[in-house]
Amino acid sequence: MDSWREDVMVQIERATDGTQAFSVMAKTVVDLGFEYCAFGMRMPIPLSRMPVIHAQ
Repeated sequence: MDSWREDVMVQIERATDGTQAFSVMAKTVVDLGFEYCAFGMRMPIPLSRMPVIHAQ
């Protein structure tokens, strides 16, 4: 893998939230000469499908 790619991957892995990861990506996208990019993030815990616990 190219050195710059490894550097970007390390920076993204060290990000503590999506905002930091996006900042790294956005800078890289501009450095590569692009004007736009897409960013998606998956959470390891499905917060939208939390189990419902009924008290009895």
